[in-house]
Amino acid sequence: MQKFNQSHLFLSVLGLLISQLFLGTTLNAKDLLQAVKLPKKVKLKLKDTEGKVVNLSAYKNKKAIVLAFNGLGCPISELYSQRLEKIHHNYSAKGVVVLGVNANPQDSVKKLSKFKSEFKLSFPILKDAQQTLAQQLQVTRTTEVFVLDPKGNTLYRGAVDDQYSLGKRSVGLRKDRPEKNYLIDALDSALMNRPVLIKTTPAIGCAIHIKKKVTKASTELTYHRDVEPIIQSRCQSCHRPNEIAPFSLLTFNDVDNWAFMIEEVVENRRMPPWHASPKHKNHFSNDRSLTEEERSIILKWIEAGAPRGNPKDAPQPKKFTSGWQIGTPDAVFEMNYANDIPATGTLNYKWARIKTNFNEDKWIQASEVKAGDRSVVHHILVFAVDPKNPRGWQRETRGGAHGYFAIMVPGSEPTIYPKGTAKRLPAGAELILQIHYTTNGKRTKDRSKVGFKFTDKPSRTNIVKTKSAVNQVGLIIPPNAEAHKVYANYRFRRETQLLSLLPHMHLRGQGFKYELLLPHEVDISSQPDYSKLPPQSLSRLKFDQRTKKLSYVGTLPEEVYKKLKEQYTQESDLKNLEKLASQKKTQILLNVPLYDFGWQGSYVFKKPVTAPKGAMLYCTAIFNNSSSNPALTKKQYSKPVFWGNQTWNEMCIGYFDFIEN
Repeated sequence: MQKFNQSHLFLSVLGLLISQLFLGTTLNAKDLLQAVKLPKKVKLKLKDTEGKVVNLSAYKNKKAIVLAFNGLGCPISELYSQRLEKIHHNYSAKGVVVLGVNANPQDSVKKLSKFKSEFKLSFPILKDAQQTLAQQLQVTRTTEVFVLDPKGNTLYRGAVDDQYSLGKRSVGLRKDRPEKNYLIDALDSALMNRPVLIKTTPAIGCAIHIKKKVTKASTELTYHRDVEPIIQSRCQSCHRPNEIAPFSLLTFNDVDNWAFMIEEVVENRRMPPWHASPKHKNHFSNDRSLTEEERSIILKWIEAGAPRGNPKDAPQPKKFTSGWQIGTPDAVFEMNYANDIPATGTLNYKWARIKTNFNEDKWIQASEVKAGDRSVVHHILVFAVDPKNPRGWQRETRGGAHGYFAIMVPGSEPTIYPKGTAKRLPAGAELILQIHYTTNGKRTKDRSKVGFKFTDKPSRTNIVKTKSAVNQVGLIIPPNAEAHKVYANYRFRRETQLLSLLPHMHLRGQGFKYELLLPHEVDISSQPDYSKLPPQSLSRLKFDQRTKKLSYVGTLPEEVYKKLKEQYTQESDLKNLEKLASQKKTQILLNVPLYDFGWQGSYVFKKPVTAPKGAMLYCTAIFNNSSSNPALTKKQYSKPVFWGNQTWNEMCIGYFDFIEN
């Protein structure tokens, strides 16, 4: 599970942020990509965070002016702030001035000053309080930049570079480095008095909210009566202070400020995050997707101008336990010290050990892993060390590849087991935390913790464990492979109740499927010649010499059936092979057609799924190691890929929680 690279925080919290593209009152995302054009002569008169009025005329002796829009709470904007600071430092002596611009209504001058100080930015940030400049330039995103000549003519508008992009359903994709540096190229051309070759590109970042007017015909749906109940039930568990989402949606003003962003992600089904196939509707208890009725209400309400309505129609505020989604924990274990996290750079994994000091076994009914500073923590795996078997956790989990005790990954929810079931925390156990940090542009500290809720000791058949179907040796992805399949399986030695599933891959992950292959057998006269059968069938096929039984798990493929028939002549054998082939013994438990590395989470069954003795959990992972994967550079997809801990490597893990009968 040690598997992530620098600065992937934005993938886990970008959610509603990165997937937006809108402008004014009529254009949608598709329109904007087609409508991006160079504005006419730019007029600028705004105040900076110090209250100083800034005019373009003050820079008439400069060779180029960069206007860089930003937004507080936008992870990608924060990451780019350091890149802009570097450009400001490297190009100021060459006659280039960098000006930050903020047009978000919710970002006050005081907050901007704090942001400027925290990120140690030396270039000015201007406040476009009335959004005059944003509307003049028809800005779409907080990371959009403009390069102007001293007369205010636009030489370039668009993205800083090509490091970030959007997938079909992903909250955001990130290359390990940019391959095209649009802003720097435009500046270099301007400084050499050469034409800028690429004049416009679509910017990837956070939406700038420009409020619509409420029309007379749009008063049927209101926030408090129709929309707020949906926001409460679908959004607020994450979108509240000190939770994973980067901004709150507890009040009307909160929702109103992000209305266009909400419209886009709801329309594209990016939020609320749920990546299972629609065919699994009503199969999982933690399905966060909106119903079609809920989607329609939100979209129509925003299209109407987001009318507030009567506050008396509002539902009662939803009550949350401060800081914990599982409610008040029975025990909290915090790291003994805080880790220092630098502003930039790649960090090795950190490990922390915490003693529990319980005199008896404790039974965990719910667990929640909380980062001390979510902005820099990508994932945490928790392992429980039994003092009576101090090396057992390593054998059982293989550092996380084969399981864990508790977990926090991007987008994951707290783990709550069904009533009457629990995980065992041994008496005197020591907790080991494996923590992956990512830098976000500012120096900080992290002191993470784990919270548990206890329950009574369950029966022996209700003890929860976490294991996985995993393929380390066979994970070899060729270069330029667009849909390469890798398989992993786990054979059940006892009847087992499956509680939940959690697929895991890295940046090349494209799709993931869990199948339950059920065992069945027939009488057969002799052992087949395995060398004549497809290799992928051998793990499923077994002949018992003593009982003369041929067994297979899952539905027998036509190819395997034909190869088997060629080896037998007795009528009874052929009849039994036909019987073996006719039985449908494969159940699709979960299909994730568009896997998102930036939003990993578990899928909890509404009712436990029974896997009989001898059944197999069969996982199919699809990887895209080609130029069509926007998260990869040419250097990356031109090489084969193997199993490894870092993001540029890959993994094929199908975790599952279960109880054995």
